[in-house]
Amino acid sequence: MVHAEVRMNKEVLSKFCTNQRLVLATVLFLAPYLTPFPAAAQSASELSQAVAQKEVELDLLTTQFHRQNNLSTIGKRRRQWVAAMANSAATEAGLIDATALFYKHSRHLNKSVQVETPDGPRTVVKGVQNKVPPDANAGQLYPQIIGQEINAFGNMFELSANAMFRRNCKRRALDPKTALQRAKSLTNDIDALLARRAVQLCEPTSPDNGFNQETKILLAVRSALVREFVRQYARARRELVWENTLELLDLTRNIIGATGNQTSVEAGYLHNKRLNGVGNMLSLISAVQITFRPYIAFAAARYTERKAMERASAELPGLEESQPMSAQQLREAIESLKSTRLAAAPSETPLLPVLSVEASLLKSQDQLNQDEERSWKSRAYLQMVRHSILGPTKIANEVLGTIVGFRNGSDSTKDNRLQATGALTYTIGQGANFLELWRSQIHDELENQKLKKSGRAPDQLLDDRIKTIEAQLRLH
Repeated sequence: MVHAEVRMNKEVLSKFCTNQRLVLATVLFLAPYLTPFPAAAQSASELSQAVAQKEVELDLLTTQFHRQNNLSTIGKRRRQWVAAMANSAATEAGLIDATALFYKHSRHLNKSVQVETPDGPRTVVKGVQNKVPPDANAGQLYPQIIGQEINAFGNMFELSANAMFRRNCKRRALDPKTALQRAKSLTNDIDALLARRAVQLCEPTSPDNGFNQETKILLAVRSALVREFVRQYARARRELVWENTLELLDLTRNIIGATGNQTSVEAGYLHNKRLNGVGNMLSLISAVQITFRPYIAFAAARYTERKAMERASAELPGLEESQPMSAQQLREAIESLKSTRLAAAPSETPLLPVLSVEASLLKSQDQLNQDEERSWKSRAYLQMVRHSILGPTKIANEVLGTIVGFRNGSDSTKDNRLQATGALTYTIGQGANFLELWRSQIHDELENQKLKKSGRAPDQLLDDRIKTIEAQLRLH
């Protein structure tokens, strides 16, 4: 009988052992962590309560970390929209002017001149070059430059805000690095308590009373909480890289684009076609950045997320289960344990309400995670679609401008026709971008109001969850 119970509890230990073949090695590994706890003997029921308390503390840490590291708030999205809208509106105004200007100068001017003929002087009409005046050229470029400078200022402000955000997280000990160490400490405490509890259950006189079933539940809750922390840790890393990459790429493309446009202004006053070609080449680089900016940011964010998950999983062992218990399975197991306890040991049921609340919280958190992931993907994909329309139209405009700049010959009317075609193409793309910015922001505002009124906004749900967990700790 004793040998059978020892074998049973070795299987329990192997549930949270990183190497299931070396149970003894696991006990030796956990031995140093037993020292922080009191040396006085504790019953299996008391140790179960201690494990549950540490698990609740881990859940509180994860939720607070999630709440604090919510970088993409509605306020931030509003600021980004204002900067992007200012750039889009100013650029569209300049492009409309450019389209009209270049089409106006796309035909030769008819000029009357006096020529000598055998019959005497005669007046004839000749076509002459219809060049765009430098002031008019500057007039269509300056609105674009102003829009780019406003947007660049917005980029720098958001990068500074992101730096302050990281500083505030660190001050509250909820930055990714500190939070990971805190989670590791709590996980080690949980594992040490589980090891002591398993040893306690090895006693020949220790009754079952559902303790083996309780062990599976405690291990399942531990695994679910660790998985949740790893998920939030990776999400926080991903969000920061996504936002910073977007802002940095947008800042550089605005600076390069404004420099290119200013170069084209100077080229007009200097009547230097080659210099105008250089200005268009700089704007072409900016156009390429516009096109690929969301794709680069998305790839960087996903790569960071994957690496962060690998790092957190290595720091927090015990995630080797191929099929972890779902929230619904966990609730069913708790109900089964409740029936067993009420029948065998009615006095040993204080742990059940705690486990039931944790199971409910984990289920609601799964839904919140799905909603947040869907929202982030939706915003990312919309950016890809919007930039895939805007970027190529600007590329077409700058390619035609570069051809004009480096093309041999001095047929200004032909150059103006090419410039007009490019400006019209970019006007269409920028107009679509302008309308999409309005549509997406209105949708975002309406969705935010809808969630707030129903009490389902992420911040509201997380605040309610923190209150529930803190109440659990006070009662425990």
